[in-house]
Amino acid sequence: MLGEDTSLAYSLILTNVAAGTYSLSARIVYDSGSLINSTPANITVIGLAAPWQLKEIGNPGLPGSAQTSNGLYTLNSDGDISTLADSFSFVYQSLSAMAILRSVSSVQNVSSNSAVGVMIRETLASDSKYVFTGISGLYNFLWQSRSVTGGKPAFTN
Repeated sequence: MLGEDTSLAYSLILTNVAAGTYSLSARIVYDSGSLINSTPANITVIGLAAPWQLKEIGNPGLPGSAQTSNGLYTLNSDGDISTLADSFSFVYQSLSAMAILRSVSSVQNVSSNSAVGVMIRETLASDSKYVFTGISGLYNFLWQSRSVTGGKPAFTN
């Protein structure tokens, strides 16, 4: 059982559900124990496989979305990491040791101002220290960092 609700209108909200396909049904209990089960509904949750998470850093112009399928990660995002406070959608996981083995195999539907790569942040605050390496929407190498919390980022293209 995932939950129960005894007040009208009946509802259940699930959070932090892993991506996958699920079969859900409802059971109504009435008249001191009589039961009716609903027809199962197949639900597909699109999202990121654990331990990956999506976080809005600052206030991006549009909320981001991310999903993974067969090892391919897709992120739709808007934002900026070139000012004193970042605003973008960040797909991340916490690290306890420094071992990053990720590659970018393709970039699609991007503008010349886009960037994709690997970012390591001190915190999830919009003015956090970070280091970023990746490629631009014009397929140029990028190296960017903020060495002081709240400081201006330094760039190498």
